[in-house]
Amino acid sequence: DFRYLGQIFGCFLLCEKDGTLYIIDQHASQERFFYNSFLEEKDNIQPLLLPFYLEADNEILEMIEKNIPLYDTIGISIRKDEGGALYIDALPTSFFELKNDVLELIITQKGNIENIKTELYARAACKKSIKAGDSIDYEKAMELIGKVFKMPLFRRHKSIFRIRRPKSAAQKHKYFQVKSQNQ
Repeated sequence: DFRYLGQIFGCFLLCEKDGTLYIIDQHASQERFFYNSFLEEKDNIQPLLLPFYLEADNEILEMIEKNIPLYDTIGISIRKDEGGALYIDALPTSFFELKNDVLELIITQKGNIENIKTELYARAACKKSIKAGDSIDYEKAMELIGKVFKMPLFRRHKSIFRIRRPKSAAQKHKYFQVKSQNQ
């Protein structure tokens, strides 16, 4: 289906398919794959071993308390203790590494649940993805490229570049013509 050619600059994967050279941004592609999978899959909710408390001014805490049912819809379980303090006692497993981000977004987004969900999925996908400068082994590169080609085109448009091979000698001449500085 495609031929893997290698990795360049620790950021891009090169492959050839149907006479076209593809330069794939490894981080952006993997990040998009993880983001899409977070949106499509039902995330497991995991109780926290130790709950963490929300600290903010009273107005924000009242808004958070009012929106507890909204947070529950995306798996963020916020409860109130006997003293009236709010705490988080469960999170989706994909948000586990993002406890500080969860707190920040709950406080700054003020009940805008779609913004919170979108931003948390984006941050979780970014953290889980290969980073620029990381090397990737042959099997993982092949797997990632295969996933990229299976994604709908509109979902991979920013992470892949295409360079098509000219079909005729006239096109080759046009594409590879070297112009002098006088022209």
